[in-house]
Amino acid sequence: MRVTKPIHFSGGLAVALMVAVAVTAFATVAPAAEGPALEPAEYKPLPDGTRINYDNRIYVVSRTDGFSTVYKTVTGGKLSWLSAHALFGEYKDNLHTIPSGGSSPYEIDGENKKKLEAFWPLKVGNKVSFRLDELTMIGAHNDQEQDYWRITLEVTKTEAINLNGFYYPAYVIEERGRSDTGKSYRGRKWYQPDAGLIIKSERIWIKSFSIMLAGSYTKDPLFGENQEDNFSLVKVTYPKGTTTHVLKGTKARGVADKALQAEVERLRRALAAKGQAGTGAAAPFSALPAPDDIDFGRYHALVIGINDYKYLPKLQTAVDDAKAIANVLITDYGYRVRLLINPDYGGIIDALDEYRETLSDGDNLLIYYAGHGWLDEDADRGYWLPVDAKPKRRRNWVSNATITDTLKALSAKQVMVVADSCYSGTLTRAVDMSSRRRIGDYWRKISEKTARVAITSGGLEPVADKGGGKHSPFAKAFLDALKDNNAIMDGTQLFSKMRRPVMLATQQTPQYSDVRNAGHDGGDFIFVRKK
Repeated sequence: MRVTKPIHFSGGLAVALMVAVAVTAFATVAPAAEGPALEPAEYKPLPDGTRINYDNRIYVVSRTDGFSTVYKTVTGGKLSWLSAHALFGEYKDNLHTIPSGGSSPYEIDGENKKKLEAFWPLKVGNKVSFRLDELTMIGAHNDQEQDYWRITLEVTKTEAINLNGFYYPAYVIEERGRSDTGKSYRGRKWYQPDAGLIIKSERIWIKSFSIMLAGSYTKDPLFGENQEDNFSLVKVTYPKGTTTHVLKGTKARGVADKALQAEVERLRRALAAKGQAGTGAAAPFSALPAPDDIDFGRYHALVIGINDYKYLPKLQTAVDDAKAIANVLITDYGYRVRLLINPDYGGIIDALDEYRETLSDGDNLLIYYAGHGWLDEDADRGYWLPVDAKPKRRRNWVSNATITDTLKALSAKQVMVVADSCYSGTLTRAVDMSSRRRIGDYWRKISEKTARVAITSGGLEPVADKGGGKHSPFAKAFLDALKDNNAIMDGTQLFSKMRRPVMLATQQTPQYSDVRNAGHDGGDFIFVRKK
C-alpha cells in the first residue's frame, strides 16, 4: 500500500530530523501593525501530562526539565517521541517510532540550547537563526542522506486569532527555512502566552522534495511545491489542579468586524432584492464571497483511488481521479487531505478510525472513493472493494454499514461521501434533496446543522471507468464543478452541476441524498473556496 499525505515527506519515506549547530544572535526589526497589547512572554513550561489535541496530531507532555520538553506524539496513526528545547527547537532524542520500530539518537548541544533560550521572553522584534541537520532514512535498507538547513524565526506582530469561534491574543512568529540542496519553506506559528501553547501553525513548501519511486528519485507528483502542512488547536487538557496555564477566548468583535459584517449584510440584501425584482428567483449567492462573519470550521478530506487490484480487474482512471481531486481540494479550498493510493482493507479502516479519534464538532470531512463496488443482492448491502478484495469473499470488503457507522460516530459537523463505484447508490436513501432558496441567513443556518450526505455516481447499475478523458465521467464532472465555484456553494448546487454531464456521457444516473441512519439533521455540506 502506498499512502501519501500533505506533510513533511510523502511516498513512504521514513523521516527523522536532527537539530544541531550554530544559532546566530538576535536582530531588532520594526514592529508590524498594532495588534493586541501583550507583555513580553517568559518561557512557560507545560505541566507533565498536558494533552494537546490538534486537528491532525496529538501531543502529550511526557517530561519537562526547564526549557526541555519531551512529548509523546501521534501523527498519521504513528506513535513516536519528540523533544523540544525552548519550544521552537525541535529534535528527536533516542527516537522510537511505532509500528515501524527503529532507534536514532539526536540532540542539540549545550551552546545551541543557550542561544535558543535567549529567544525568550518573546516580544515583537525578536529574531533568531539556527542551523538544522536533517538525517533522512530511505528505503528498506535504511540508507541515509544528510542535508543542512538554515532556519530563521522572527516575532513580527501580535494578533487576535479566531479558533472555533473564539478570539485569542497571540504572538505571530514568522518562520523561513532553506537547505543546502535547495529545498525551502516558509510558515507562521501563533503562540498564546497564557496557555503556553502554539495554537496554530502554517507551513508551505516552496521547493519540492524527492521521493523514491520504482528504485529512483523523482519529484513528488502531488505534495511538493506549494503544498501545505498546517495544524490548529482543537482542545488542550491540563493536569488537574493546574493554576499556571489557562486558555480563554472571547467572542467579542471589534468595531472593524462589526462594520464589515454590516457591509456584507447590505450587499446580500441588495443582491436578493435585485434577483427577486428581475426574475422572481432567488439571487445566486454563490457569486458572493463567503460571509466573513461565519465560521465554517476546518475542512479535511480522505481521498481514495484504487487501480491495481490483486484479484479483480484493474481500473484505469481511479488513481488519477483521486490525485486530481486531492490537488484541487488542497490548492483551491485549503483542505487537509489524506490521499490513499491502492489501499488494502486495513488502510481504509485505519484512516476512518483516525478521523473518529481526532475530528471535533468544528471540523468537516469529505470522503472520496474511486474503485470497484459490489452489491450483495440477498443482503441488500453494498460494498467498497479495497485492493486486496477477493471475489465472493467478504473478509476484505468495506460494507456500507461500516461507512454508515463511522459517519454516525464522527464528531465532525458536516460530512459528505462522494463515491464513484458500482452500486454506490445503496449508501443513500431515496429522499428529495430539492433546491433551496439561498437568501437571508441561509449560509449561517445551514452551516450550524449536522449533515451526513452522499453523492454517488450511480444507483444500482455499473458505472463507467472511462469516458471523461483521463478521468471517469463522474470524476470529471466533480472536478469541473469544484473548479467552476468561485466563492461558496452547497452540496445541492454541486450535484445540480454534475448530474446532467454524467447522464449525457454515460448510462448512469447520479444520486444525492442523506446517508441512511448516519445522524443527518437537515444540514448540507458547504464548499468554501479560498480567497
